[in-house]
Amino acid sequence: MRAANPTLSPDAVNVDAVVSTIGFPLVGGPAGSMEGARQAELAQEILLSKNVPYFVAAPLLIQDIKSWYQTGIGGLQSVVLYALPELDGAIDAIALGGLCCGDKEFCNANRDLQACNREGGEIRLVKERLLKLTDRIKRWTALRTNANKDKRIAVVLYGYPPGIGATGTAALLNVPKSLMALLTRMKAEGYDVGELPEDPEDLMTLVRLADEQADNGQAFRNDNYASSGGGSVSVEQLEEWIGRADTKRVESNWGGRLDRSGIRTMGSGDKAQLLLGGVRFGNVWVGVQPPLGLPGDPMRLLFERDMTPHPQYAAFYKFLERAPDDGGFGADCFVHFGMHGTAEWLPGTPLGNTGECWPDIMTGGLPNVYVYAANNPSESLLAKRRGYGTLVSHNVPPYSRAGLYKELQAMRGLLADYFESAGRSGASDDADEAASGFATKSGQTTTGGIGASGSGAVQAVDAAAMEKMEGAPTTEGALLQTLFAAGLEQDCPLPAAAMAALEAAGGLDEGEKAVEAAAAQMVKDGVMMEYCEGLK
Repeated sequence: MRAANPTLSPDAVNVDAVVSTIGFPLVGGPAGSMEGARQAELAQEILLSKNVPYFVAAPLLIQDIKSWYQTGIGGLQSVVLYALPELDGAIDAIALGGLCCGDKEFCNANRDLQACNREGGEIRLVKERLLKLTDRIKRWTALRTNANKDKRIAVVLYGYPPGIGATGTAALLNVPKSLMALLTRMKAEGYDVGELPEDPEDLMTLVRLADEQADNGQAFRNDNYASSGGGSVSVEQLEEWIGRADTKRVESNWGGRLDRSGIRTMGSGDKAQLLLGGVRFGNVWVGVQPPLGLPGDPMRLLFERDMTPHPQYAAFYKFLERAPDDGGFGADCFVHFGMHGTAEWLPGTPLGNTGECWPDIMTGGLPNVYVYAANNPSESLLAKRRGYGTLVSHNVPPYSRAGLYKELQAMRGLLADYFESAGRSGASDDADEAASGFATKSGQTTTGGIGASGSGAVQAVDAAAMEKMEGAPTTEGALLQTLFAAGLEQDCPLPAAAMAALEAAGGLDEGEKAVEAAAAQMVKDGVMMEYCEGLK
């Protein structure tokens, strides 16, 4: 940490947080937004000296509440409330209110705006937004005052795209090793991380197993799953957590009741269980973020404005936030581990959360530490603004051209040799001319020349005499040997006749001899050129 700003008095008051209610830069206010008047380094020194969270919460002075709720914060207000303070390091920007729109019918239709008695054009405070701000400030400051050994941390991993082995991965980040490094550092700083596996992959195996059990229903009434920290929430409990109004919104999109989505739900009625997965290591809970949509439509929520998260998704986040005596894990903070998560993409206003926006509802009051690649500022801003993410950036791994490797590189060269030989000998698609492309060892005498004459011309090989040939493999035979070495025989299966010839010659156990027999059969049947085109 840099030295404290010498202009700060030694007798300066200690604070737990700094809240700006005007937006704009920390130093200079509106004037500081001009390039010549910016004092970013001074603002940085002040914030480093205090070393406390810096929040920005202000009313919208030139935008009415109706347009905010309908289309989000726009234009100059987004610059004042978000962009300029973010340059100083502000987090969790919350709009506290705006100009009264004068539309009583609109206000009465929104639960947080009802009973407005102000005239159009007056500044109106939205009480629910003020309560959200105070809740988030309290939870952030508690992270400083609570002992590390008592803090509960939830780590959220990803599994997108679902069903293809991507669980526990993130773009441009080695999740297993990075997560193990984080937990090891936390243990050294006094956090209770329980007994950790020695191998990072073993840790991920435990997390994946719990997620699979939740997905296939094996977690239901499973004592081993529960004892290792696997989460489950009853439909009745979820409704109590999110309230009747939001329950109705969810139900209207997911089958009419919370137990009818078909997503990781076991049983029916109020006692139906929503299975969450997750493994607990001491006071750290590691789980996989639920998919956004349905199998076959995993990104459903991104394109329907009135859509809601499904019940199991809502239960996942509320479980993390709620206290243990209320049936939850009781996290003090959660860590979204890498890009890309999905909570920040949930339906709601594009910018400037209201109490009815799903990113706001899911995040609740929990501090959200978000590990994000440094090369993606556009999407990380969504995580910061809509998901209240406090970004911890990481460098991306170095890039280089991958190219082909091992057997594939050899195969490319063999294919080039084959097509070059076929071209010189005037090969065509019919069987006889395809055989003329059968390359042989340099200087070897062959029989049955087709379409070529003169010194140095490539001669065709008589397929019947192929088995009598000795020495280095033909190009075609080498191609097939390389194919088998690369393990591509399932992706690029040989014709049935070639496989029969291979087996008749003793199979792969016979090595080169059997593979050459298969190659000879393909030349004889006139399919080698077509097969090589497919390989290319």
